Amino acid sequence: MNYIEKCGIGQGRMTDIIDILPHRGKVIVMFQAAVASCHEHGTKLPANLKAKGERMLANPSSVRAFMVFLRACAREEDCALLCKKSGVLRDGKQTTKSEYKLLM
Repeated sequence: MNYIEKCGIGQGRMTDIIDILPHRGKVIVMFQAAVASCHEHGTKLPANLKAKGERMLANPSSVRAFMVFLRACAREEDCALLCKKSGVLRDGKQTTKSEYKLLM
């Protein structure tokens, strides 16, 4: 859950993807620290979380890999991330606005 909270996603409010993405570097560092801690102490991360995290590390610029990792984090806590997408005009171009909310 720390990963989701670090990104500013919370329960009861929608958070725009533009506000989530700047926290990607912090989440990557946190995941790498968790992996290092597991190696040091001889423990293991949940398989799904580790697989999605490694995918995120392999593609650090991929928004999709990052959000898949955050969804896996939510599932580990028996929660979900609700995604609401809508079409908007941004800088004179049609694009998709994605907003996320934590469901407990």
